[in-house]
Amino acid sequence: MNKTVEDLANRYGVMAIGVEVPDLDNMIVVALARSQAPVRLHVDVGSRFPALISATGRCVAAFSGQPLKEIEKRFRLLRWHTAPTYDAWRKEVDQARRQGFSIDRGNYIAGVTIVAVPVLNGRGIISHTIAAVGLGSQLDRASSLALARDMGVAAREVSEQLAPQS
Repeated sequence: MNKTVEDLANRYGVMAIGVEVPDLDNMIVVALARSQAPVRLHVDVGSRFPALISATGRCVAAFSGQPLKEIEKRFRLLRWHTAPTYDAWRKEVDQARRQGFSIDRGNYIAGVTIVAVPVLNGRGIISHTIAAVGLGSQLDRASSLALARDMGVAAREVSEQLAPQS
């Protein structure tokens, strides 16, 4: 996954992150590539975040196969800069399921755009995600969508790499 996030970071000038999603409580950064941008956010490999936060969390909710009651219970504990309502968030989760990606524009962190795609196992359940983080002014709609498309291709490649060989 390291090469994948490095390619995305270099191509788009963002911080690209590979995340493992072991459960509905945590996501863990397992790969990381920083851009050469003069202003950057700081994350380390091993950092943990709530599994349902931001764009990544929408993908987790969309592709985890977990009961809605469990997802809602954990959603209500999240801390956002500008929290969406649960109903609005659920619509965004449904949209992430249909599109295969999610974009958070300043909900989690003011002024920061986060694009995330799921990495699915053979049963279509999320095991990892790839996320890209950039300043909101850097990731306008067109560049966010192009990034999401390239991240989707990368996620399918990572999924194949992680699949058990038969």
